[in-house]
Amino acid sequence: MRNIYYYLIIIFSIFLRFYFQFADWNFNGDEVNLGWNILNKSYLQLLNPLERGQSGPPLFLWLEKLFSFIGSPYVGLKILTFLTSSFGILLFYKIIKNSFAPSLQLILLLIFCFNPFIFSNSLTLKQYSVDLLFGLIAVQYFITTRKQFLIVFFFTLFCLFSNIGLFFSTAFGIYNFLKLFQNKNQNPLKIKTFFYSLLPYILAPIPYIIYYIWFLQQPRALDLKKYMINYWTRASVYQYHREAPCLLNCAILLSSKTHLLITFPASILSSFLERTIMPS
Repeated sequence: MRNIYYYLIIIFSIFLRFYFQFADWNFNGDEVNLGWNILNKSYLQLLNPLERGQSGPPLFLWLEKLFSFIGSPYVGLKILTFLTSSFGILLFYKIIKNSFAPSLQLILLLIFCFNPFIFSNSLTLKQYSVDLLFGLIAVQYFITTRKQFLIVFFFTLFCLFSNIGLFFSTAFGIYNFLKLFQNKNQNPLKIKTFFYSLLPYILAPIPYIIYYIWFLQQPRALDLKKYMINYWTRASVYQYHREAPCLLNCAILLSSKTHLLITFPASILSSFLERTIMPS
């Protein structure tokens, strides 16, 4: 019987997202400016600093442009955030179902589905719902996996889809290094053991770091840097928390003994990211 309530909450939450995305849709000024860049620039041009004070992770911009060809461009631009936020709800339910007592699952699901920050970010033409989905995938599937190639592949994609991936990769590297001290059969101070545990998380961000170094050398990068610094300097505390990645809310909800080591460092580092000049 309890499962019925869970399913009803999930269905209603996804329905609300669908309604406000497609039936009662609107764009704020920031979304209009980013959407203008996505619709009017080529895939190659989207790799460069954008106009109108906008920027974004390269794969996120490319995927948004791909979806923009589906139906009306204004509808197409909403598809990605709707899909990622909906899958995020389903994955979050799977996580809490396996990690928390039944008495707590309903409360956590309600908070996650109707949290105003998560809900608002799920409707925004930004990569915030992608941040959350990738973060949930990392927590669900990559805490225990030891498949090096899969780890590198996933976190490389994470970094190119979302700047948060850079810091999640760092957090996972720290987590896996600390786990070495719990294994009595391994000496974490041995060079081989040390690099084997950290190598995937060192390799994964390299494509993004190379892209970012190249990005900073392009025309308008300096102007964008000045704009971002000026914007965040003037931003109020309310603006900051409204715009911050919704995985910060997720970090609180996932703070069990195991998940805390991943989500807490990642949330702290992602908060710092919001004050940097990196493409967002």
